Amino acid sequence: MRGLSWTVGIWAVALIVLAPAGWRSVLRARSFGITRAQWGLLFVLIGSHSHAAPTTAEEVLADPVVAERLIRGAFDALALLLIVPVLINAIRRSRPLKTPGLTTLTAYGVIAGVSALYTIAFTVTVGKVFELAAVLAALWLIALGPDPADEFRSTARLFVLLEAALVGVAVIGFFLLPGSFLSTDGRPGFITSRTMGSPYAHFDGLSASSALIFAYALASALNATNRRARLGWAALALMGTLGMLLTSGRQGLIIWLVSAAVLLWFYRRKLLLLLITPATALVVWANWESLWSIVTRDQAAVNISTWSGRLTWWGVGLDAASTHPLTGFGYGAGGRWAALQQIGQDSASSIHNGYLEALLGVGLIGLICLMIPVVRVALWSFFKLAARSEPTLAILIVPLLLHTFVSLGFGGWVNSDLVLIGCLVGISDVDPWRRPMRGSPRRLSRVQQAEEFLS
Repeated sequence: MRGLSWTVGIWAVALIVLAPAGWRSVLRARSFGITRAQWGLLFVLIGSHSHAAPTTAEEVLADPVVAERLIRGAFDALALLLIVPVLINAIRRSRPLKTPGLTTLTAYGVIAGVSALYTIAFTVTVGKVFELAAVLAALWLIALGPDPADEFRSTARLFVLLEAALVGVAVIGFFLLPGSFLSTDGRPGFITSRTMGSPYAHFDGLSASSALIFAYALASALNATNRRARLGWAALALMGTLGMLLTSGRQGLIIWLVSAAVLLWFYRRKLLLLLITPATALVVWANWESLWSIVTRDQAAVNISTWSGRLTWWGVGLDAASTHPLTGFGYGAGGRWAALQQIGQDSASSIHNGYLEALLGVGLIGLICLMIPVVRVALWSFFKLAARSEPTLAILIVPLLLHTFVSLGFGGWVNSDLVLIGCLVGISDVDPWRRPMRGSPRRLSRVQQAEEFLS
C-alpha cells in the first residue's frame, strides 16, 4: 500500500505542474488538461504500483484475493468504465482506419485472453488480461479520436515525465529521507556505499527508468531550439544519470551507454568518434580494475558469468517453452509457474526477460503478434533518428528494447513500458509519412523508400 500511496501523491503534484495551461488552471478550472484515454491509462498504471507482499507461486494460487490485488483490479475496472462507453460510440462513427501495428497488438491481447482457457494459473491470467484490455481500449480510443497523432505523442510525453517525477523524488529522498529511499538488500552502490530504492519501485526498475529519462532528456536537449530549453533538458538528463548511478543497476548503465551512443551517432557523430570514444577508452584502460570492481559490485565470478543467474533462468525457460511452443502456458503465468517453480525460484514474479516471458505466456503465435508492431516501431524510430526528426520519441525504443531483454519490460504484462510501446505503435500507424508529389521523379533516398514501405 505504501507504493500506491507514494505514487498517487507524486503523480498528483506532477499533474498539477505539467498542466498545459499552468498550475493555476488546475486550481481555477479544476482541469488537468488530460484526455479520457490518458486518465484511463493513468488509473491502470497507478494500480500497477499496488504490490502484494512477496510470495511463492503456490501461495499466490492458494490465496489470490488479497487487498493489493483487489485495489489493482478496482483501478483497472475504473479505467474500463471511463473508456468503454466513449469507445463504443467512437467505433460506431469511425471511418476506416489503417492501423496495422495497433491491430496486431490487439491480436496479441486477444490471444492473451484466449490463453485463460488453458492457463496453469487461471486467476493470475484473468487479472492480467483484464488489465491489458484496459490499456488496449485506451489506445484504440486515442486512435479513433480527432487527432490521434498529437494525442499519442502527448500521451507518451506525459508518462515519460510522470516516470521522471518518480525518479526525481527517489533521488531527493535518497539524501533527505533515507529511511524510505534506501535499498534494504545491502548491496553497495556505484558511487556510494548504499543503493537507492523506493517504496514504489524495485531499484532495478528505478535504474532502467532513470536511463530512459536520461535518453529522452538528452534527445530533447539536442533537439532544443533555445538555450533555456536546452539547459532545462540537460538538468533532467543529469537527474536521470544520477538516478542510474545511485540505484547501481547494471541494466540502467547499459541502457544509458547505448542510448547516449545512438543519439550522439546521429547528432554529434564527429564528437563521438573523435573525442568521446577515444577518451572513454583511455579512461577505462587506465582505471580498469577500479571500474570493474564498481560495476560488478565485487560479486562472485559465477554471478557475473551467469548475469546474476539470468542465464540459468533463461535456460530453464527455453526448456519449458519447448513443451508448448505455439500456445504457451497462459498470459502472465508461464515464467513463474512453468519455469521458475521447477528450480525453486518462484518467489520471483518474472523470468527477467520480457520476450521469453511472452513466449512462455502466449507461445510463439502471441509473441509474433507482439513483435510485429515492435519491429515497425523500431524501423520508424531508426528512420526518424536518421532524419533528425522527433528524436525524443524515436530514442525511446532503445531503452524499451534493452529493458525487455534483461527484465520484464513491455513483455509479459502491463507496466509503463507497455504503455509507452503502445503509444509508439499508435504513432507509427498514424504518422504522416512524406510521399513524393504526383509527377515528381521516383528516385527516392533510402529514408524515403523506407517511409513509403512502412506507410
